[in-house]
Amino acid sequence: ANVSRDAGASREAEDLAVDIADSNETLQLAVAMLGGRRANAGAMCSNRCFLNLGFSGSDCECSIHGGWYMWICKKYQGSPMPWQYCESGRCDGCKAPELPKAPETSEPPLASTPAPSPPPASTPAPSPPPASTP
Repeated sequence: ANVSRDAGASREAEDLAVDIADSNETLQLAVAMLGGRRANAGAMCSNRCFLNLGFSGSDCECSIHGGWYMWICKKYQGSPMPWQYCESGRCDGCKAPELPKAPETSEPPLASTPAPSPPPASTPAPSPPPASTP
């Protein structure tokens, strides 16, 4: 009974070793493919046309789709914004977001007030009357 149990355990160990070898081969293939994609990504994503539109370097991410890519801009100058999807060559589809306009007021602008006049120069006190003689 022990011999058959040991043979079964040995068979399970062999199956596990084959599975690990297959997994390792698959992993190596995936790493090789990913490495190639990363190398290609550098060449594909080198046109950072979004910078010409006022975006910062970290505002947009390169998104690769087989033989083509696009930029996905999630921020503008570091501030979150609705996502924009930009064509890779000239960044068609992306633009700087409109800045909010200052609220309009119905009050006319305040007129400037003139500076206050300096106080009048003081006048000397009158001289006492001449002394009378007896």
